[in-house]
Amino acid sequence: MATRQLTSKDVAHIPKFNGTNFTNWKFQLFLVLEHCKVSKIVLGEEKKPLPVLDSGHVTNAEDIEPWVDKDESARIGICGTLEVKWQSSLLLIAEPLTTCGRNCQVNLNKQQQKISMHYFNASLTTGSRNNIV
Repeated sequence: MATRQLTSKDVAHIPKFNGTNFTNWKFQLFLVLEHCKVSKIVLGEEKKPLPVLDSGHVTNAEDIEPWVDKDESARIGICGTLEVKWQSSLLLIAEPLTTCGRNCQVNLNKQQQKISMHYFNASLTTGSRNNIV
């Protein structure tokens, strides 16, 4: 069965999470998430497919796109059932994680450059010694 995009209408009947009604909120939300076939995304049981590259082009976009659609649908459903105060809390968490991800990527790129230069220099030095010996 195909995944149906969740809308705010699908979760309008669920009392908004207010910090005190977690059990009831979670139960009702998960009924909708399961019905719309996106609960495995939320639980982390269905992982986003890794891109497969061939000559710099993603060859499995048809596998990735449905996962992205389901993830978006789940986020719409969840955010539609949160009071604004709790939505704001998610934003406060998401920004540092995004920034951390960018910083980690920058640091990784710097380390890769250092390793490449070290390898390049070592290859030149080793090559020179091999020629002498």
